[in-house]
Amino acid sequence: MGDDPPANPKETSPSTFTVAVEVNAWVNSLVGGPMSGATEFQEPATTGDTIEDVLRRLSARFPKLNQTLWEGGQLGPHLELIVNDTILGVDYQVDSPVDANTRIMITGQFVGG
Repeated sequence: MGDDPPANPKETSPSTFTVAVEVNAWVNSLVGGPMSGATEFQEPATTGDTIEDVLRRLSARFPKLNQTLWEGGQLGPHLELIVNDTILGVDYQVDSPVDANTRIMITGQFVGG
């Protein structure tokens, strides 16, 4: 009864780490920054979290970012997400898992001619 060893916290709690999220260009103004430059956040995450989980937590703190990023509950059309130097949708999806090496950039949509 009282002779059981204590539980190993590493086995019972999920691994925690941070994910770098950079917000730049005009999108920076949606998190209180200027219309240019960049602001970087170190967002807390745990094993099993996805890109969407991290972005929803970040955007929940910034109503203007939240409204622009999640237009109608889906990713808005005016932003680009770059994950580990690759545009979202190529190697990564919003449901891709994150780890301590994941870097996410939120920037204005690329347009050109």
